[in-house]
Amino acid sequence: MPAPNPGSTRLALTNSQGLGRLEVDLEAFFAFSFDLAEDLEDLVQTYRPKPRPPATPMLPANRIVHWPSAG
Repeated sequence: MPAPNPGSTRLALTNSQGLGRLEVDLEAFFAFSFDLAEDLEDLVQTYRPKPRPPATPMLPANRIVHWPSAG
């Protein structure tokens, strides 16, 4: 792992068991997190269920419907 930049802020990520520790640049982590959130919003918008029009009742086959004439 490269040595951290002395002027940078680091974020230490650890698990609850204390078995591992990962340090990342704080600005890079926030940029990654923001990009991931933006991509997720785009995905939700792309695949959002589209509303369907209300179902119209089917008319019985033997019923005659008279539509108003245009003239």
